[in-house]
Amino acid sequence: MRTPWRLAAPVLAALATAAPPASAQFQLQEVREPGQTPGWTLTPAIALASGWDSNVSMVGVDEQATTGSMGVISPSIEAEYLAKKHWFGVGYTGSFALYYQLEGLNTFDQYLRMDTRHLLSKRVTLHLHDSFAAVPTTDAIMLSDLPFVRTGSRMNDAGASLSVALDAHTKATANYGFTWVAFDERSPYAGLLRGGTAHAFGGGVQRQMGPRWSLGGSASYERSLMARLGQGVGIIQGFGTASYEATRTLSLSASFGIAHVGATSRNTARTGPAWNVSAVKRFPRATLSGAWSRSFVPAFGLGGSIQNEQIDVVLAMPVASNRLYWQAGLSWRRHDPLLAEELTRHALWLQTFVGYAVHRRVRLEAFYARSQQDSLRPGGKVHRDRVGVQVVTSRPMRIK
Repeated sequence: MRTPWRLAAPVLAALATAAPPASAQFQLQEVREPGQTPGWTLTPAIALASGWDSNVSMVGVDEQATTGSMGVISPSIEAEYLAKKHWFGVGYTGSFALYYQLEGLNTFDQYLRMDTRHLLSKRVTLHLHDSFAAVPTTDAIMLSDLPFVRTGSRMNDAGASLSVALDAHTKATANYGFTWVAFDERSPYAGLLRGGTAHAFGGGVQRQMGPRWSLGGSASYERSLMARLGQGVGIIQGFGTASYEATRTLSLSASFGIAHVGATSRNTARTGPAWNVSAVKRFPRATLSGAWSRSFVPAFGLGGSIQNEQIDVVLAMPVASNRLYWQAGLSWRRHDPLLAEELTRHALWLQTFVGYAVHRRVRLEAFYARSQQDSLRPGGKVHRDRVGVQVVTSRPMRIK
Protein backbone atom coordinates (compact mmCIF):
# COMPACT_ATOMS: atom_id res chain seq x y z
CA MET A 1 0.00 0.00 0.00
CA ARG A 2 1.33 3.43 -0.89
CA THR A 3 0.05 6.40 1.06
CA PRO A 4 -0.66 9.57 -0.96
CA TRP A 5 1.58 11.31 1.60
CA ARG A 6 4.34 10.14 -0.77
CA LEU A 7 3.13 12.33 -3.59
CA ALA A 8 5.47 14.95 -2.20
CA ALA A 9 8.38 12.58 -1.54
CA PRO A 10 11.16 15.02 -2.52
CA VAL A 11 9.74 17.65 -0.20
CA LEU A 12 9.18 15.19 2.62
CA ALA A 13 12.79 14.06 2.26
CA ALA A 14 13.88 17.65 2.82
CA LEU A 15 11.51 17.93 5.78
CA ALA A 16 12.83 14.72 7.33
CA THR A 17 16.44 15.99 7.27
CA ALA A 18 15.37 18.71 9.69
CA ALA A 19 14.75 16.13 12.48
CA PRO A 20 11.03 16.50 13.27
CA PRO A 21 10.02 17.40 16.82
CA ALA A 22 10.63 14.61 19.29
CA SER A 23 7.02 14.25 20.38
CA ALA A 24 5.33 14.88 17.04
CA GLN A 25 6.68 12.56 14.37
CA PHE A 26 5.01 11.73 11.09
CA GLN A 27 3.95 8.12 10.59
CA LEU A 28 7.08 6.81 8.83
CA GLN A 29 10.28 8.25 7.49
CA GLU A 30 9.96 8.70 3.75
CA VAL A 31 12.33 7.65 0.97
CA ARG A 32 15.52 9.70 1.21
CA GLU A 33 17.49 11.32 -1.58
CA PRO A 34 21.23 10.56 -1.85
CA GLY A 35 23.61 13.04 -0.27
CA GLN A 36 26.54 14.72 -2.00
CA THR A 37 29.49 13.40 0.03
CA PRO A 38 31.19 10.27 -1.38
CA GLY A 39 31.91 7.40 0.98
CA TRP A 40 30.43 6.86 4.43
CA THR A 41 28.80 9.65 6.46
CA LEU A 42 27.53 9.13 10.01
CA THR A 43 25.28 11.68 11.74
CA PRO A 44 24.34 11.06 15.39
CA ALA A 45 21.88 13.50 16.98
CA ILE A 46 19.90 13.99 20.15
CA ALA A 47 16.90 16.21 20.92
CA LEU A 48 15.85 17.25 24.44
CA ALA A 49 12.32 18.63 24.68
CA SER A 50 9.83 19.88 27.23
CA GLY A 51 6.17 20.03 26.31
CA TRP A 52 2.49 19.59 27.14
CA ASP A 53 -0.02 16.99 25.92
CA SER A 54 -3.75 17.83 25.98
CA ASN A 55 -5.05 14.24 25.72
CA VAL A 56 -2.55 11.67 26.98
CA SER A 57 -5.22 8.99 27.39
CA MET A 58 -6.72 9.58 23.88
CA VAL A 59 -10.38 9.89 24.96
CA GLY A 60 -13.28 11.64 23.22
CA VAL A 61 -14.02 15.33 23.69
CA ASP A 62 -17.12 14.44 25.76
CA GLU A 63 -14.97 12.61 28.33
CA GLN A 64 -12.55 13.96 30.91
CA ALA A 65 -9.19 14.12 29.14
CA THR A 66 -5.94 13.49 30.99
CA THR A 67 -3.48 16.33 30.36
CA GLY A 68 0.18 16.23 31.28
CA SER A 69 3.52 17.97 31.05
CA MET A 70 6.35 15.88 29.69
CA GLY A 71 10.01 15.70 28.99
CA VAL A 72 11.13 14.01 25.77
CA ILE A 73 14.51 12.50 24.91
CA SER A 74 15.03 11.58 21.25
CA PRO A 75 18.33 10.00 20.21
CA SER A 76 18.79 9.32 16.51
CA ILE A 77 21.45 8.24 14.08
CA GLU A 78 21.74 8.43 10.29
CA ALA A 79 24.31 6.61 8.16
CA GLU A 80 24.73 6.66 4.41
CA TYR A 81 27.18 5.44 1.80
CA LEU A 82 27.55 7.07 -1.62
CA ALA A 83 29.51 5.59 -4.51
CA LYS A 84 29.47 6.19 -8.24
CA LYS A 85 26.70 3.68 -8.96
CA HIS A 86 25.35 2.84 -5.52
CA TRP A 87 23.80 4.61 -2.55
CA PHE A 88 22.71 3.20 0.80
CA GLY A 89 21.09 5.03 3.72
CA VAL A 90 19.74 3.90 7.08
CA GLY A 91 18.33 5.82 10.02
CA TYR A 92 16.87 5.23 13.49
CA THR A 93 15.00 7.53 15.88
CA GLY A 94 13.81 6.68 19.36
CA SER A 95 11.56 9.01 21.36
CA PHE A 96 11.09 8.63 25.12
CA ALA A 97 8.18 10.72 26.47
CA LEU A 98 8.32 10.97 30.27
CA TYR A 99 5.19 12.47 31.87
CA TYR A 100 5.98 14.29 35.12
CA GLN A 101 2.77 13.37 37.00
CA LEU A 102 1.64 10.37 34.91
CA GLU A 103 4.50 7.88 35.07
CA GLY A 104 2.22 5.00 34.09
CA LEU A 105 1.57 6.65 30.70
CA ASN A 106 5.21 7.12 29.68
CA THR A 107 5.75 6.15 26.04
CA PHE A 108 8.54 4.96 23.77
CA ASP A 109 8.28 5.60 20.02
CA GLN A 110 10.64 3.95 17.53
CA TYR A 111 11.21 4.73 13.86
CA LEU A 112 13.57 2.91 11.52
CA ARG A 113 14.11 3.32 7.78
CA MET A 114 16.42 1.99 5.05
CA ASP A 115 16.88 3.10 1.44
CA THR A 116 19.15 1.93 -1.35
CA ARG A 117 19.61 3.00 -4.94
CA HIS A 118 21.65 1.08 -7.49
CA LEU A 119 22.49 2.03 -11.08
CA LEU A 120 22.55 -1.45 -12.62
CA SER A 121 23.34 -0.08 -16.08
CA LYS A 122 23.04 3.17 -18.01
CA ARG A 123 19.34 2.50 -18.48
CA VAL A 124 18.29 0.50 -15.41
CA THR A 125 17.98 1.76 -11.82
CA LEU A 126 16.84 -0.25 -8.79
CA HIS A 127 15.34 1.39 -5.68
CA LEU A 128 14.66 -0.38 -2.36
CA HIS A 129 12.93 1.09 0.68
CA ASP A 130 11.80 -0.11 4.09
CA SER A 131 10.44 1.81 7.06
CA PHE A 132 9.14 0.67 10.43
CA ALA A 133 7.29 2.42 13.25
CA ALA A 134 6.34 1.19 16.74
CA VAL A 135 4.20 3.77 18.54
CA PRO A 136 1.84 3.85 21.57
CA THR A 137 -1.25 5.36 19.86
CA THR A 138 -3.07 4.74 16.58
CA ASP A 139 -3.04 8.39 15.51
CA ALA A 140 0.74 8.16 14.99
CA ILE A 141 0.66 5.71 12.04
CA MET A 142 -1.82 7.76 9.98
CA LEU A 143 -4.03 5.08 8.46
CA SER A 144 -7.37 6.44 7.31
CA ASP A 145 -9.82 4.02 8.94
CA LEU A 146 -8.31 3.67 12.42
CA PRO A 147 -10.17 5.05 15.44
CA PHE A 148 -7.85 7.19 17.56
CA VAL A 149 -7.14 5.16 20.71
CA ARG A 150 -4.24 4.59 23.07
CA THR A 151 -2.96 1.17 22.08
CA GLY A 152 0.40 -0.11 20.86
CA SER A 153 0.62 0.07 17.05
CA ARG A 154 3.24 -1.24 14.68
CA MET A 155 3.59 -0.71 10.95
CA ASN A 156 6.17 -1.75 8.36
CA ASP A 157 6.18 -0.46 4.80
CA ALA A 158 8.62 -1.96 2.29
CA GLY A 159 8.96 -1.48 -1.43
CA ALA A 160 11.10 -2.07 -4.51
CA SER A 161 10.97 -0.36 -7.88
CA LEU A 162 12.81 -0.89 -11.14
CA SER A 163 13.13 1.98 -13.61
CA VAL A 164 14.16 1.33 -17.23
CA ALA A 165 14.91 4.02 -19.83
CA LEU A 166 13.47 2.51 -23.03
CA ASP A 167 14.84 5.37 -25.12
CA ALA A 168 15.81 9.01 -24.70
CA HIS A 169 12.20 10.07 -24.03
CA THR A 170 10.44 7.00 -22.60
CA LYS A 171 10.76 5.41 -19.17
CA ALA A 172 9.06 2.28 -17.83
CA THR A 173 8.73 1.38 -14.16
CA ALA A 174 7.72 -1.71 -12.22
CA ASN A 175 7.19 -1.76 -8.47
CA TYR A 176 6.22 -3.95 -5.55
CA GLY A 177 5.12 -2.91 -2.07
CA PHE A 178 4.43 -4.76 1.16
CA THR A 179 2.61 -3.32 4.19
CA TRP A 180 2.21 -4.95 7.61
CA VAL A 181 0.08 -3.49 10.40
CA ALA A 182 -0.39 -4.93 13.90
CA PHE A 183 -1.80 -3.78 17.26
CA ASP A 184 -1.31 -4.73 20.89
CA GLU A 185 -3.31 -7.92 21.43
CA ARG A 186 -3.49 -7.31 25.18
CA SER A 187 -5.21 -3.95 24.71
CA PRO A 188 -8.93 -3.43 25.50
CA TYR A 189 -9.25 -2.43 21.84
CA ALA A 190 -7.86 -5.71 20.50
CA GLY A 191 -11.29 -6.81 19.27
CA LEU A 192 -11.81 -3.49 17.45
CA LEU A 193 -8.54 -3.27 15.51
CA ARG A 194 -7.64 -6.06 13.10
CA GLY A 195 -4.36 -5.24 11.36
CA GLY A 196 -3.11 -7.38 8.50
CA THR A 197 -0.87 -7.37 5.43
CA ALA A 198 -1.06 -6.02 1.89
CA HIS A 199 0.92 -6.80 -1.27
CA ALA A 200 0.86 -4.30 -4.14
CA PHE A 201 2.14 -4.79 -7.70
CA GLY A 202 2.22 -2.04 -10.30
CA GLY A 203 3.88 -0.61 -13.37
CA GLY A 204 3.68 2.22 -15.83
CA VAL A 205 5.16 4.00 -18.82
CA GLN A 206 5.89 7.73 -19.12
CA ARG A 207 6.95 9.49 -22.32
CA GLN A 208 8.39 12.98 -22.61
CA MET A 209 6.23 14.74 -25.20
CA GLY A 210 7.99 18.08 -25.14
CA PRO A 211 10.47 20.14 -23.13
CA ARG A 212 7.89 20.77 -20.39
CA TRP A 213 5.33 17.99 -20.39
CA SER A 214 4.95 14.22 -20.49
CA LEU A 215 2.13 11.68 -20.76
CA GLY A 216 1.78 8.09 -19.65
CA GLY A 217 -0.25 5.41 -17.98
CA SER A 218 -0.05 3.11 -14.98
CA ALA A 219 -1.87 0.17 -13.44
CA SER A 220 -1.71 -1.62 -10.10
CA TYR A 221 -3.15 -4.55 -8.19
CA GLU A 222 -3.22 -4.73 -4.40
CA ARG A 223 -4.17 -7.75 -2.33
CA SER A 224 -4.74 -7.30 1.40
CA LEU A 225 -5.42 -9.91 4.06
CA MET A 226 -7.03 -8.78 7.30
CA ALA A 227 -6.09 -10.51 10.53
CA ARG A 228 -8.73 -12.89 11.91
CA LEU A 229 -10.97 -12.57 8.83
CA GLY A 230 -9.29 -15.31 6.79
CA GLN A 231 -10.04 -13.72 3.41
CA GLY A 232 -8.36 -11.24 1.12
CA VAL A 233 -9.50 -8.08 -0.63
CA GLY A 234 -8.33 -7.19 -4.13
CA ILE A 235 -8.09 -3.64 -5.49
CA ILE A 236 -7.34 -2.92 -9.16
CA GLN A 237 -6.51 0.58 -10.43
CA GLY A 238 -5.69 2.06 -13.83
CA PHE A 239 -4.60 5.65 -14.50
CA GLY A 240 -3.74 8.01 -17.29
CA THR A 241 -0.98 10.36 -16.13
CA ALA A 242 0.36 13.76 -17.13
CA SER A 243 3.14 16.00 -15.83
CA TYR A 244 3.80 19.63 -16.70
CA GLU A 245 6.67 21.94 -15.77
CA ALA A 246 4.75 25.22 -15.76
CA THR A 247 7.87 27.21 -14.87
CA ARG A 248 11.35 26.43 -13.63
CA THR A 249 9.97 26.56 -10.08
CA LEU A 250 6.46 25.10 -10.48
CA SER A 251 5.73 21.43 -11.29
CA LEU A 252 2.26 19.96 -11.80
CA SER A 253 1.17 16.34 -12.16
CA ALA A 254 -2.14 14.51 -12.36
CA SER A 255 -3.44 10.95 -12.65
CA PHE A 256 -7.05 10.11 -13.45
CA GLY A 257 -8.55 6.65 -13.78
CA ILE A 258 -10.76 3.90 -12.42
CA ALA A 259 -10.49 1.81 -9.25
CA HIS A 260 -12.27 -1.48 -8.58
CA VAL A 261 -12.51 -3.38 -5.30
CA GLY A 262 -13.62 -7.01 -5.31
CA ALA A 263 -16.52 -8.43 -3.33
CA THR A 264 -16.02 -10.11 0.05
CA SER A 265 -18.29 -11.23 2.87
CA ARG A 266 -17.88 -7.74 4.37
CA ASN A 267 -18.44 -5.58 1.30
CA THR A 268 -19.87 -5.72 -2.20
CA ALA A 269 -17.82 -5.11 -5.33
CA ARG A 270 -17.44 -1.42 -6.19
CA THR A 271 -16.06 0.53 -9.14
CA GLY A 272 -15.44 4.25 -9.03
CA PRO A 273 -13.28 7.14 -10.22
CA ALA A 274 -9.82 7.63 -8.78
CA TRP A 275 -7.41 10.53 -9.07
CA ASN A 276 -4.15 11.92 -7.84
CA VAL A 277 -3.31 15.63 -8.35
CA SER A 278 -0.20 17.30 -6.98
CA ALA A 279 1.86 20.48 -7.31
CA VAL A 280 5.32 21.49 -6.11
CA LYS A 281 6.46 25.12 -5.89
CA ARG A 282 10.12 25.84 -5.23
CA PHE A 283 11.23 29.10 -3.67
CA PRO A 284 14.86 30.24 -3.22
CA ARG A 285 14.96 28.92 0.38
CA ALA A 286 11.79 26.81 0.70
CA THR A 287 9.57 24.30 -1.08
CA LEU A 288 5.78 24.08 -0.87
CA SER A 289 3.85 21.05 -2.11
CA GLY A 290 0.24 19.94 -2.14
CA ALA A 291 -1.65 16.81 -3.20
CA TRP A 292 -5.27 15.68 -3.49
CA SER A 293 -6.17 12.04 -4.07
CA ARG A 294 -9.09 9.63 -4.00
CA SER A 295 -9.20 5.83 -4.34
CA PHE A 296 -10.04 2.56 -2.60
CA VAL A 297 -7.59 1.39 0.08
CA PRO A 298 -7.46 -1.53 2.56
CA ALA A 299 -9.15 -0.95 5.94
CA PHE A 300 -6.81 -2.32 8.60
CA GLY A 301 -9.07 -1.17 11.42
CA LEU A 302 -12.52 -2.46 10.54
CA GLY A 303 -11.48 -4.97 7.85
CA GLY A 304 -12.35 -4.95 4.15
CA SER A 305 -11.88 -1.76 2.12
CA ILE A 306 -12.79 1.90 2.23
CA GLN A 307 -13.03 4.75 -0.24
CA ASN A 308 -10.37 7.19 0.87
CA GLU A 309 -10.00 10.87 -0.01
CA GLN A 310 -7.20 13.03 1.29
CA ILE A 311 -5.41 16.34 0.98
CA ASP A 312 -1.77 16.84 1.97
CA VAL A 313 0.26 20.06 2.19
CA VAL A 314 3.95 20.30 3.16
CA LEU A 315 6.21 23.33 3.62
CA ALA A 316 9.94 22.68 3.94
CA MET A 317 12.70 25.19 4.63
CA PRO A 318 15.97 23.19 4.75
CA VAL A 319 17.99 23.83 7.87
CA ALA A 320 21.19 23.84 5.83
CA SER A 321 19.98 26.91 3.89
CA ASN A 322 18.19 28.87 6.62
CA ARG A 323 19.39 29.93 10.04
CA LEU A 324 15.77 30.78 10.91
CA TYR A 325 13.51 28.13 9.43
CA TRP A 326 9.92 26.87 9.44
CA GLN A 327 8.66 23.38 8.64
CA ALA A 328 4.99 22.35 8.45
CA GLY A 329 2.85 19.44 7.31
CA LEU A 330 -0.93 19.05 7.09
CA SER A 331 -2.92 15.94 6.15
CA TRP A 332 -6.73 15.70 6.00
CA ARG A 333 -8.49 12.42 5.26
CA ARG A 334 -12.06 11.25 4.81
CA HIS A 335 -12.89 7.58 4.59
CA ASP A 336 -16.24 6.15 3.51
CA PRO A 337 -16.64 2.45 4.44
CA LEU A 338 -18.17 0.07 1.93
CA LEU A 339 -20.13 -1.49 4.80
CA ALA A 340 -23.51 0.12 5.42
CA GLU A 341 -23.24 -0.32 9.19
CA GLU A 342 -19.89 1.46 9.44
CA LEU A 343 -19.57 5.23 9.84
CA THR A 344 -17.75 7.81 7.75
CA ARG A 345 -14.70 9.14 9.57
CA HIS A 346 -12.75 12.39 9.12
CA ALA A 347 -9.19 12.82 10.43
CA LEU A 348 -6.64 15.62 10.42
CA TRP A 349 -2.97 15.75 11.34
CA LEU A 350 -0.97 18.97 11.67
CA GLN A 351 2.68 19.33 12.55
CA THR A 352 4.70 22.52 12.52
CA PHE A 353 7.85 23.83 14.11
CA VAL A 354 9.94 26.98 13.96
CA GLY A 355 13.65 26.77 14.60
CA TYR A 356 16.78 28.86 14.88
CA ALA A 357 20.31 27.56 14.34
CA VAL A 358 22.23 29.09 17.23
CA HIS A 359 25.29 27.14 16.07
CA ARG A 360 25.99 24.93 13.08
CA ARG A 361 25.53 21.91 15.38
CA VAL A 362 22.86 23.24 17.75
CA ARG A 363 19.28 24.29 16.99
CA LEU A 364 16.49 25.65 19.17
CA GLU A 365 12.95 24.77 18.07
CA ALA A 366 9.36 25.39 19.15
CA PHE A 367 6.87 22.78 17.94
CA TYR A 368 3.13 22.17 17.78
CA ALA A 369 1.25 19.05 16.68
CA ARG A 370 -2.46 18.30 16.48
CA SER A 371 -4.36 15.15 15.60
CA GLN A 372 -8.14 15.11 15.48
CA GLN A 373 -10.84 12.72 14.34
CA ASP A 374 -14.61 12.83 13.99
CA SER A 375 -16.51 9.57 13.49
CA LEU A 376 -19.78 11.50 12.94
CA ARG A 377 -21.48 9.89 15.94
CA PRO A 378 -22.02 10.92 19.59
CA GLY A 379 -18.73 10.67 21.45
CA GLY A 380 -16.82 10.08 18.22
CA LYS A 381 -14.63 13.18 18.37
CA VAL A 382 -11.05 12.81 19.57
CA HIS A 383 -8.66 15.79 19.69
CA ARG A 384 -5.03 15.85 20.80
CA ASP A 385 -2.60 18.79 20.93
CA ARG A 386 1.08 18.72 21.79
CA VAL A 387 3.22 21.83 22.14
CA GLY A 388 6.71 22.48 23.46
CA VAL A 389 10.30 23.51 22.87
CA GLN A 390 13.37 21.43 22.20
CA VAL A 391 17.12 21.67 21.67
CA VAL A 392 18.60 19.56 18.87
CA THR A 393 22.29 18.86 18.44
CA SER A 394 23.87 16.79 15.65
CA ARG A 395 27.31 16.29 14.16
CA PRO A 396 27.93 14.76 10.69
CA MET A 397 31.09 12.69 10.59
CA ARG A 398 32.95 11.48 7.51
CA ILE A 399 34.21 7.90 7.82
CA LYS A 400 37.26 7.22 5.67
